[in-house]
Amino acid sequence: MAETQEERQPQIINLVYGTPVWIQIPAEDVARAKNFYEKVFHWEFIKPGANGPPPEFLAEFRVPDSRLRQPGVSSGGIVRIDPEHHIKVSADVAPEGTRGAPHMYLFVKSIDASLKQIENAGGKAIGGKKTEDPSSFIAHFLDTEGNVQGLYESILGGGST
Repeated sequence: MAETQEERQPQIINLVYGTPVWIQIPAEDVARAKNFYEKVFHWEFIKPGANGPPPEFLAEFRVPDSRLRQPGVSSGGIVRIDPEHHIKVSADVAPEGTRGAPHMYLFVKSIDASLKQIENAGGKAIGGKKTEDPSSFIAHFLDTEGNVQGLYESILGGGST
């Protein structure tokens, strides 16, 4: 039985620096994309909770391999993006006319320190550190090849470098 968003409790994150913790897939039609990933890859989707976004805007999933899962934590989400925004977001950081692409969030102990490392290695910070929820922060960056990726920092501790 799939759990709901409310049944998940914040947990101490004990991950290695750079571990992917969230995959975000943009979709103009969340239900259509969810159906695709269920049928083709057998992904398990988490029932939306009363306090979360409605299912037409977000479908959180878990990948099938339990070795890639944290207990009570989703692997990612299919996120609704309207067609104009889908293209505009990409045009800000990628060649004109390209569409948004899936991106992943990588676990880090410090977003601020990681953004400095990214800039020193030839990447570029996009925006800055933002609050994701009461226990975590996110930030986005552009790698040296023009790919947008994300960083995830938890204030619950854990992790190693």
